[in-house]
Amino acid sequence: MAASFFWENNMANRIFLIIDTPTPAASLNQDTDRWLDQATRQKEFLNKLVDRFAGLSGGCDSARVEAGAVAGSADAVKASCTATFTAAPAAAETITIAGTVITFVDGAAANNQVQRDDTPSNATLATRLASAVNNSTTAALSGLWEASASAGAVTIAFKIPGIVGNMFDITEAAAGLALTGLSGNKATNGVGNFPSLTSFNCGY
Repeated sequence: MAASFFWENNMANRIFLIIDTPTPAASLNQDTDRWLDQATRQKEFLNKLVDRFAGLSGGCDSARVEAGAVAGSADAVKASCTATFTAAPAAAETITIAGTVITFVDGAAANNQVQRDDTPSNATLATRLASAVNNSTTAALSGLWEASASAGAVTIAFKIPGIVGNMFDITEAAAGLALTGLSGNKATNGVGNFPSLTSFNCGY
């Protein structure tokens, strides 16, 4: 079973790590969806990851570990698009990012929702949409996508730089909201492939 992780030490450098192991990857954490919950389980996850490598180095476990880096923003660019507000969407209208639906609602917003009925400015709507993306409890959204607001516009970007982000659909069904930077429903501005990985066989 393979488990893939990436982290960054600054905005220009990414390190990729892939572990292919016969031991269920879920043993790194009891619930794999929580791998991305760094705010509350970062120490737990890292301790388990350290334990896994200790087992590999001591011969008590087996895996194939592949690692590689993408260094410098000139080598890889995140796929992204821009969502621009001209008015508040109607209730129940949506924007969908890689299969995760964000809905505009009346009243307080829950997970994957944006409040739209308190006469918000376009800038406020943009801030709320960016927050809905970044604070989503749906790992497929907040774990892989990020958003930033400026005035009435939101930049939505895939966290991993490279062409992989061009694979996902981003669509809207909302009056007052327009998407730009897409060809069809997909971004085309993601540049660069995954890095060439070096493989280490640890008793596998």
